[in-house]
Amino acid sequence: MNIALDFDQCYTMDVHMWDQFVVLAEVGEHTVYIVTGRYADGEEIPWAPVPPERVIYTNRKAKRPFLEHHLGIHIDIWIDDRPEYINADNGDLLKWSKQEQLNYSGENYQILVKRKEENE
Repeated sequence: MNIALDFDQCYTMDVHMWDQFVVLAEVGEHTVYIVTGRYADGEEIPWAPVPPERVIYTNRKAKRPFLEHHLGIHIDIWIDDRPEYINADNGDLLKWSKQEQLNYSGENYQILVKRKEENE
């Protein structure tokens, strides 16, 4: 089973819980993708609990069509705080600066920045 987990305001809301979820899903032979509406250039995710090839940036495009038509990936379960962006473009959202990301995701985003620094 393929599972798509949104990054901002989903994964970032409780990184420890989602980390455990990803491990349990993969033990059960499921595949978890981090699927974000962010742009791949300039809005990179600092750290994710999945390999880099399973972090998908849709560049503000609708997530389901992007994965299915451009990458050939079918998702069985979507976990997203903004489900409207699974099937519709979110091009109206502005690119976020690093400070805006910190303000938006707070302490959990700082945990991810620290993990990235530790892994460099």
